[in-house]
Amino acid sequence: MGENGVKASKLLLEADKKMKQGTSFFGLFGGNKCDEACELYVKAANLFKIDKKWTEAGNAFLKAAELALSKCEYKHEAATHFVDASNCFKKTNAEQAIDCLLKAINIYAEMGRFAMAAKYYMNVAELYESDDYDIEKAMLYYEKAADYYKGEESKSSANKCILKVAQFAAQLLNYKKAASLFEEVGTYSAENALLKYGAKDHFFKAALCLLCLDVLDGKVAIKRYADKVPQFAESRECALLNALTEAMEENNADEFTNAVKELLIRLETGYCQLRFLVTGLHRSPHHSIGCSLISENGLKRVELSELPCSKSYGSQLWCIVILQAESRNRQELSINVEMRVEDPLKGTQHSSK
Repeated sequence: MGENGVKASKLLLEADKKMKQGTSFFGLFGGNKCDEACELYVKAANLFKIDKKWTEAGNAFLKAAELALSKCEYKHEAATHFVDASNCFKKTNAEQAIDCLLKAINIYAEMGRFAMAAKYYMNVAELYESDDYDIEKAMLYYEKAADYYKGEESKSSANKCILKVAQFAAQLLNYKKAASLFEEVGTYSAENALLKYGAKDHFFKAALCLLCLDVLDGKVAIKRYADKVPQFAESRECALLNALTEAMEENNADEFTNAVKELLIRLETGYCQLRFLVTGLHRSPHHSIGCSLISENGLKRVELSELPCSKSYGSQLWCIVILQAESRNRQELSINVEMRVEDPLKGTQHSSK
């Protein structure tokens, strides 16, 4: 243990001693002793941070937080120390980091500081997103953050969270929820002079999700968005959506594949935020399809099976799989597109990029 670690350990012992000295016969804790003990725990934590002893630093901040909350009744200081502890635990233990953040959130909510609570709900969501990649829990906490931001009239911050929820909903094949959320943000953007030019991107994603469920619903939505935002009606996004719907209605696999290629190759915005999109069309409720896809540079593999069925339009089942690479560098983006048309009488036919 380095010099800072030795000093920190001594400070911890001194803080523990003050805690014992500060407790009276009746179990009460003196105010001065409480302040002094908290200060010593924080000093010890900072010394551990200098030596990058993240677990030890986190534990010291945690002691300061619990003491400030339970003995000193300093809610603001307790919340601050819980956040400090979380920042240390992020380096070693995401579960502990999340637990500390949730404790801080509860305190901020009780104090009526909902913007702060929303901020740390976002941090919790980001931890679930990046560490365990548990997108269902990430969705949950992004939604909680959005609710608090809405209550504080912080619509811009709320929309950032809503878009995250929409993205994850699409990944989980919950296209109805994803479409509703993308449309919500698109409508808000269309009514805001500073944001109206970004509305077409949100409407584009909403329409894609609706097309995953029902061709007619998607077509109706595209017209509604075009009537609402003239820029969307004149955009490449709208032209591509119209090409997709036309191919779907005509059962034209070649035109459908070409439209998807155009979507991937030419689109400058709109699809990078979605890791992948699965579009199932003309599905028979009696059949399911399994798909696997890997990019040429091996960035990511997607395996999907038993896609949920919507309305039946016949015996054919169409499925298009789009792989979204992690990189935003378009020069490095390499995508395979596989088209499968399944007919009970003819078997499965393939068409690939």
